[in-house]
Amino acid sequence: MAIALQSKSRTAVHAAGLCSFSFSFWLLTQLTNKADNAFGWHFMYLTIIGLGLSAMVYFLALLHDIRPHPGIDHAKQLCLVVAYPIEALITILYWSIVLYDDHLMHGDDQERLPFLLDATYHLFPAIALWIEFLAFSDNFKRSIKHIYVIYSFALLYGIWLQVCYYYNGFWPYPFFHLMEHHHRVAVYLSSATLCSFIYMTGATVHTRLHLAKQHLLHQVKQSDKLL
Repeated sequence: MAIALQSKSRTAVHAAGLCSFSFSFWLLTQLTNKADNAFGWHFMYLTIIGLGLSAMVYFLALLHDIRPHPGIDHAKQLCLVVAYPIEALITILYWSIVLYDDHLMHGDDQERLPFLLDATYHLFPAIALWIEFLAFSDNFKRSIKHIYVIYSFALLYGIWLQVCYYYNGFWPYPFFHLMEHHHRVAVYLSSATLCSFIYMTGATVHTRLHLAKQHLLHQVKQSDKLL
């Protein structure tokens, strides 16, 4: 009964998260932004790429809840190990920059959102992915390959931004206009390094939580035997 309840709770969390991410994508079509008609659309923003990864993780997780399959779970894990550090990075950088100087993050033509709507892009996805990672990802295994993937993602995103700038003539974030090329490269590298640190921290917390969980389950089984 407890297992069935846990399974239903997991499915409810995944369904709610996927609904939240879908709402965020729908909201993009209702807002006015310079990216609306630009090359790359809103996917020039790291926030929207992270949102897409989050939606993919929760879609695969929900699909695995409905129709369990090792392949689906493996695909979810691959997306998750990249997505949860990136979403944490997005949350840290966004709110830090906005609190320091909002104009460095938002251009004059960009619509400002109320906090709760803003949080659907820059806070809730990070919370959702950490819940998924720490609570529902029992099969996670730390690997140096995940660090390589994170740095590869940073490289590809840097190239993607250069392509978008070539076609659009502007950077997605105003603070990039204040930087020289080598400054932007330093931002990509430092962000990848911070992502890697977040990944390692998350992996350590995950290991300790699941070791404690296994120890607790072992104690419960021993108690059942005595009874």
